[in-house]
Amino acid sequence: HTVLTTFVVAGIWYERADVVIAAFETEAARYKFFSTQNFMVGALTLVLQLACFSSLVNCLGFTMSLLMEPLAIVAGMCALMLRPGVLSIMLLDGTRRVVHYALLKPVKECLYVGMSSEVIYVAKPLLDTLVYRCSSVLGAGYFSLAAHLGIAPVYRQLFLLAVTIAWALNSIWLGHLQAAGSRPPPLV
Repeated sequence: HTVLTTFVVAGIWYERADVVIAAFETEAARYKFFSTQNFMVGALTLVLQLACFSSLVNCLGFTMSLLMEPLAIVAGMCALMLRPGVLSIMLLDGTRRVVHYALLKPVKECLYVGMSSEVIYVAKPLLDTLVYRCSSVLGAGYFSLAAHLGIAPVYRQLFLLAVTIAWALNSIWLGHLQAAGSRPPPLV
């Protein structure tokens, strides 16, 4: 789950950078875009966490809560492929980050409830550091190779869409394990 999540997030980061560089001529304009987007993401995340988190998780359930970020990315990626541009990438990346920080991240932490100390103090830090960083490197390597080979943005985005679908299937699996009272293997 961590590998798929981080790989897709890295890919979206590079797609966003590609769109923003093309859309804004000056560094000041890019800075303004990113600062505005980061402010909106932070504000929306805070509001959702404070006002809606427990209601959303109770309403959606564990599996659907895990699926919300991949579903948001699928919708955003389709919008980006159909209508490339700053608005599409802002909606894709912004929505993804709000859903990630307000919903997915806290729900994913619930997977560790009731697990042994070994899992919590050994496997979780391994996932949060080494696996996370290696997946980030894979995502960066994918984008660098794709850019070097001259692969068109739509094909890069289709690949990210396919990886996101694999992530969604993995989220369903984790949700079913949690619902059944089973525990996923520590390195999922």
